[in-house]
Amino acid sequence: MNLPESVLAVLICPETRFPLRKATVEELHSLQKRHAGSSDAWDEALVCDQGGRAYPVRDGFPILLKEASVGFDSQP
Repeated sequence: MNLPESVLAVLICPETRFPLRKATVEELHSLQKRHAGSSDAWDEALVCDQGGRAYPVRDGFPILLKEASVGFDSQP
């Protein structure tokens, strides 16, 4: 993801207002498995740990819309 850390530091979940972070490789694999066969690409994502939501990043732009997010348990 090419978002500068200064930009990532101010991004928040639109639902919970908690901070977002870059998804780990393992989390991305989980998202890709969940959405295999759909038109949604989860090559990059932002995760809100407190809200349990994941937001896709498409073409370098975070899609911070509730409709685009999915419920996501970031705990193994």
